[in-house]
Amino acid sequence: MGDRANTCPVCGKAYPPGVIICTACGVDLRTGESLPTSFYEPEPFNWAKVASVVKLVIYVGLLGVVAHFGWKYYKKSKEPAEEGRPAEAPAQQPAQATGPRNQPARPVRKPVVREETDQDKLAEAATYAANPGEAGDAVAKFSVLLRKDITLADGVIGDSDPMVRISVAKALGTIGSEQAGELLFRLMGDDDRRVAEAAGLEAQRLRRDLLTGMAVKALESPKQELRRAAVEILTRLRSQEEAPNVMKMFEDADAGVVRRAVDFFRNVAIDDEGYRKLLKLAARAEDPPLAGMLYETINFRSTQQNVKVLAEELDKFPREKFFILTNAAGKVRNSEAATTLQKRVDVLLGGVQEDFRERVVNNLFNASPGGRRMMYAELFTHHARPEGFGDLAVIWLKSPSPEANRVSASALWAWKSRHAPLALASGLGEPDAFTAIVTAIALSRQDKGEVGAVAEKVMKSGSAQEKALASAAAYLAGDKTAIEGCRKALAAGSVNEITAAFLRAVAVEAGDEAALKAAKAAIRGARAGSMEALLGEAALLMGGQDGSEDQMVEAAGATKTSGAAILAGYFLWRAADRGNPEALAPMLKLYGNESFHTDGIIFGSMVAAENPEKLAEAVLPGLEKLPPRMAMPLAIALKPRADEVGKILAGVLKDGTAAQRKAAMYLFGELGVDNEEVRATVAGLMKDNKDDAEFLRDARVLVTKLAGDKKVENEWQEMFKILAPDQYDLADEPLRRQTVKGELTVLVPKNWKEAGERYTTDRLPGNPLVRVSLQQDTNVALEKRRFRDTKSMAEQIQQRYMVDMLTHKRIKGVEAGRSEFKNQGGLTIAMTPISEEEGGTTRLMGCAVHTTRGLSRYVEVECRCETKYFERYRPFFEKVVLSIDLLSVRP
Repeated sequence: MGDRANTCPVCGKAYPPGVIICTACGVDLRTGESLPTSFYEPEPFNWAKVASVVKLVIYVGLLGVVAHFGWKYYKKSKEPAEEGRPAEAPAQQPAQATGPRNQPARPVRKPVVREETDQDKLAEAATYAANPGEAGDAVAKFSVLLRKDITLADGVIGDSDPMVRISVAKALGTIGSEQAGELLFRLMGDDDRRVAEAAGLEAQRLRRDLLTGMAVKALESPKQELRRAAVEILTRLRSQEEAPNVMKMFEDADAGVVRRAVDFFRNVAIDDEGYRKLLKLAARAEDPPLAGMLYETINFRSTQQNVKVLAEELDKFPREKFFILTNAAGKVRNSEAATTLQKRVDVLLGGVQEDFRERVVNNLFNASPGGRRMMYAELFTHHARPEGFGDLAVIWLKSPSPEANRVSASALWAWKSRHAPLALASGLGEPDAFTAIVTAIALSRQDKGEVGAVAEKVMKSGSAQEKALASAAAYLAGDKTAIEGCRKALAAGSVNEITAAFLRAVAVEAGDEAALKAAKAAIRGARAGSMEALLGEAALLMGGQDGSEDQMVEAAGATKTSGAAILAGYFLWRAADRGNPEALAPMLKLYGNESFHTDGIIFGSMVAAENPEKLAEAVLPGLEKLPPRMAMPLAIALKPRADEVGKILAGVLKDGTAAQRKAAMYLFGELGVDNEEVRATVAGLMKDNKDDAEFLRDARVLVTKLAGDKKVENEWQEMFKILAPDQYDLADEPLRRQTVKGELTVLVPKNWKEAGERYTTDRLPGNPLVRVSLQQDTNVALEKRRFRDTKSMAEQIQQRYMVDMLTHKRIKGVEAGRSEFKNQGGLTIAMTPISEEEGGTTRLMGCAVHTTRGLSRYVEVECRCETKYFERYRPFFEKVVLSIDLLSVRP
């Protein structure tokens, strides 16, 4: 500052130099002028300034504390060392910028910085790899390091984190050298499936010749995972030249290696020797996934060229494994292989009636779902020991049709076969999830020990879906610990939505609350009418949710997938079996669905085998809506409790509604409950309802079922005619085959009066008559005329007959309807309705022609009755006319 004083010209107050305003009077010291009043008025209080001051005070205080302790440390370092101990070197203190002595600052030593090594960089890359969001950066960092020195991979290839190993595999794939390939093959043998798969994919980026050589070398590795990976690599490369090396793997101890070796030949041609080895391997295969792969490969490779080898091996092939070869033989029908298989199956079905056995053999290669359903339904309903035909369902278990396979698998719900477990377990990997689920249920219903054995094999070498469904089958068979396999599959998300929905239902039954919660969430997002929705309802049912039984029936009706109702029925039955009898009545409601008829027969047989309690009482709620066609499958389910059900139905016959009574009669007939009480009840009802034509028809069906044809003809027939002749159904009139002059046969009424070639009855209204005549045509004009075929000749005879009737005035006022022609082999039958206007009678004229040695013979069949009854009797008349059969050689 300067020394010159600064004095106010107004008040004379002195100020130090630099001050420009007088604080006493507000005068500018430089000019002597007063400032405006507002200039020096106090400003409003500023809290921001206060905060700044507080911060400054705190900061200064902290500096003081630091300086204090720093000074104490400095003084201590200057004290003399203890005797016998050298003084510690004092820590270097920064030079004071200011001070009384103003000494120069001491030099500051820079910290020693360690240079980052490759190991540090590897550790950094591993840290990136462990974070899923930075995996791409990890691969880039690993790639840079390994390109520089590939031996560095040894430090991380054994890292405990599989994500690190996956990143290393991807980095090695970008390098593509021979050393990188060797390391990739090491990773392909990793215990973690994800690492092995990633390494296998990256290995394909290597040069083909380099990759092939490494794969062949790896085939001899003692590690099974590495051998599996090597075969998969050769399969992807389609290395035809390596087929002999891969074929050697058929003898490998690991089923997974063998399975992959078999899969190799789906894409690579195989010679006769290799094809024979495939067949021999199939004959001894005990691993279910391997059996499934063998079916696919053999079927794919079977052609006309190797059919002889197939025939030779089939001749000694174990019959329990026919399912592997059936479709292959079917591809080359009318060959040695097909004939051989048909002969073996014919022997297998030795206990079946000859006519049915012949049909089965003729349709052996038929994969039609409808054809299978019909045959299974017939086996269940018309043969004494359906449980002996489980092997047939096993043979038919595999085909290109998922729906057909579902039918065969569902048949094994009721049938037992010691050969079924292997075949069913091989179907758990079906691409169609619904079929795979039905197969798993069928597996669970086989011998419990066998189920556990094949499930254990599947758990070793199967896919994620196969393992999950094998666990479900084992649980449903009674192994409670197997539920863990279902839970693991759900947690891993390794199966598709339909399979997951099924596993949730099974887990809910085991008491898994998390599965129930997940099922509820899945139902909200499922499409209406889908399998996911149906199986979601199954989970709620197994969880005991109120009203879930009826919801299950509704879901089955809404699901359009063929066979869905049988799956709904299974879960309802299972709920009832687990202590929910309320599920039985809704289960039986499913029999009201006409599309469920043949599946109902299969399911009914399963329920009959289990014979659940409360089943008899559960019949009544759905009885009123039961269609007659569904009586058979329901009766199959009820047969073990026929006596209980019979008492219930007897009460329904007496007191039920018309619809209930009708259903009860059909059920009575199918159940075969025949006793004095039932017969007396039916007879009384017939008398009380003699004017009810519909009831009499139903009663006839019941009586026929209970008493058989003989008793109906002898004991009941007259009752039907006497009670209500106007309502008597002539279509059920018993017929017998009649031979006429040794040259033709025809059906004629059995109990009618016979007079020559005429058959009449006085028990029925309308005066019905049947006349049969074999005649020789002596009409020269007709003999000399040349007809194109038997149809035109029969038509000519029909016309001439009508002319003859008019000429001789046998019929007055004839009106002929349009002729119908039916071909029966080489025979044509003409049918023409002819009405007599005055007499009120209508005839159905039938004619069949036989020409031999220049002589024409023809049959006339005349069926007539009063016109008002004609349409009612017409089905019966047509049955008689169409039964014409000329015994001699036809033209």
